[in-house]
Amino acid sequence: MSLSSSEATLADYFRVVFLGRPEVGKTSIVHWILDLPFSEEYQPSIGVRFYNVDTILGDNQYFLQLCDVSGNDVYSNSISSFLKAASIAILIFDYKNKDSQMEIEQLYTIACNHLPPNQILLVGNKFETGKKEIPKTIANWVKSQNLAIYPVSVRENIGKSLFMQNIIQIIIDVSKK
Repeated sequence: MSLSSSEATLADYFRVVFLGRPEVGKTSIVHWILDLPFSEEYQPSIGVRFYNVDTILGDNQYFLQLCDVSGNDVYSNSISSFLKAASIAILIFDYKNKDSQMEIEQLYTIACNHLPPNQILLVGNKFETGKKEIPKTIANWVKSQNLAIYPVSVRENIGKSLFMQNIIQIIIDVSKK
């Protein structure tokens, strides 16, 4: 039986929360997932933007709510409230922004207060082809936590397949609980 999004219950939804500093590309990554066009023009998110997506994986229909949370410090107190209902947290840093790299550890700690580590993905945006090194600012921490970073570039369309495979696998695992 297939449900329309208007017939779906709250239990049928999987909230995917995108977190990171301003200008790391959270909105660009959400638009990339939705196959919306890439824009070079930066427009800061204010508050939280919600995007609802109905998707079919195998024989199952899933309803995803993508939450693009502003990286502005004014909204940092609201992060926990969005993570409480989250199925997945996507923590994003910019390969070219050391401040965003240094904040990942703090965001990871906050996310771990609400989700198990296997439901948290670390994404390095603005990855450059040929550069395979993890930034030194987070390399030791990532290694000590036994974490993986998913390098992506929305602009160059790099890394989307592996990134999406991991989101899908987490959704499948969470839906079995």
